[in-house]
Amino acid sequence: GGERSLVFALPEHRIEFIKYRRRVVWHKGSRTDLVFGSTGQCRIQEVVATYAEWEEDRAAALRRARARASRALSRSLGGKPAGREALAAFGRRVGRVNAGELTAAALAEEALSPAYFGADGDGGGGEPSAGEEKAPVAA
Repeated sequence: GGERSLVFALPEHRIEFIKYRRRVVWHKGSRTDLVFGSTGQCRIQEVVATYAEWEEDRAAALRRARARASRALSRSLGGKPAGREALAAFGRRVGRVNAGELTAAALAEEALSPAYFGADGDGGGGEPSAGEEKAPVAA
């Protein structure tokens, strides 16, 4: 007969990460261990007890990141409101990747460049360096 226990069904060397709800509590590659605390971090009991606080902090960080990206896109469009225009401009760049006119690496480099998010990363829209295209501007 076959084993009925999940413990025997999963080879441990195949496990890459374990989550508690949305939070990664064990990750092989980054050596994160919030289950047993073997790396000096907290243990699973603390993760469970503080999960609501962690989720609230995570949601606040996402809101800040979205607001920052919206400001940056707005500035890259010459002060026009971000939103559909910004997404359309970015969509056209992705279309160039799909058509083979631009590599994915070039798009990523461009999107992370000062042309999109400014030299200080706050959306100031710095000038691109030589050979670098400017951020798309919606017509």
